[in-house]
Amino acid sequence: MKKQTSDKKPNRRCIGCMASFPQETLIRFTWNGEKILADTSNRNEGRGFYLCKNKDCLELAIKRKAFNRICKRNIDAETIRKVVEDAEQNN
Repeated sequence: MKKQTSDKKPNRRCIGCMASFPQETLIRFTWNGEKILADTSNRNEGRGFYLCKNKDCLELAIKRKAFNRICKRNIDAETIRKVVEDAEQNN
């Protein structure tokens, strides 16, 4: 049996641009059943998803309704922008 090495860092896909990046370069969000939360500790329970730290990716995610699709709710764009802005300030 081959021993696995832990040198490889996990990649995650941005919901805006759909490109994969190392996990630590993206902002993680979770849906807890009621609202979107920025998960700066990577420990929140709930459905996790990632977004680049880039305004263009945020706008693409809103345009494509990626947040709505993942959370299975209709979330207005201003609420999404506020959560992302707060996450960027706390990172």
